[in-house]
Amino acid sequence: MKTTILTLLLNTFIVCAYAQSFKSQGLKYNVIGDNSVEVAGCTGKVPKNVTIPSTVSNGGKTYLVERIGANAFDEPGLLSVVLPNTIKSIGWSAFGSSSLESIELPIGLESIEAYAFSECKSLKSVVLPNTIKIKSIGSYAFSETSLER
Repeated sequence: MKTTILTLLLNTFIVCAYAQSFKSQGLKYNVIGDNSVEVAGCTGKVPKNVTIPSTVSNGGKTYLVERIGANAFDEPGLLSVVLPNTIKSIGWSAFGSSSLESIELPIGLESIEAYAFSECKSLKSVVLPNTIKIKSIGSYAFSETSLER
């Protein structure tokens, strides 16, 4: 019985440790690992231009920015975004419905989830680095864009 309670308390502590969110320089972040975070969106109205940093600090700890979270910038207004090479994943509908016209994908990118850029009607250009590591692209990731074949 004591082991079960101890295990339950330990699991609760672990979940709470990773459920942390914080804000920094106009962006919201969710802690997703010991040393990594995802961008969860903007703290206010989405600006026209966003530069995502490769690291962000909170409470004396520095985190690597490794992911753009689901729906992070899923609204009109965002015209350009600069992604650091630390980004490994772009989440579900992360940039859906945004006003992006072009995007340069980072070298470290491994996955683009479903609908990531869906309904970005102004998106005309996706720049891929020579050494990109993409392993998966989700369904409809680039549907309803202005990309040409």
